[in-house]
Amino acid sequence: MILPVSMKIAGLRWRVLPRARIIHDGKRADGLCKPDEQELLVSSKIDGVRKRRALLHEALHAMFWDDVAVYENEPLILKLEERMDAMLEDNPEFRGMY
Repeated sequence: MILPVSMKIAGLRWRVLPRARIIHDGKRADGLCKPDEQELLVSSKIDGVRKRRALLHEALHAMFWDDVAVYENEPLILKLEERMDAMLEDNPEFRGMY
């Protein structure tokens, strides 16, 4: 999977940057949303479904960058990631509408 260079999310342009090493809260991570820099970091060490879901996960954080209650609610972001990924995978015609 080739990452996009940038994505427009919630009216803002976010840069998508591959990184060999991402640390969040002292642990390795597949991705990281950096709202102050409008950057989405995605590990260059992962691929396939894992990379797609990492990008979707960080994009969801970006969607809610201005709502701390959602932005910091990791269980909610994980549930949205899982369900949105499944919906998009199961309904390719939906993707084609855009």
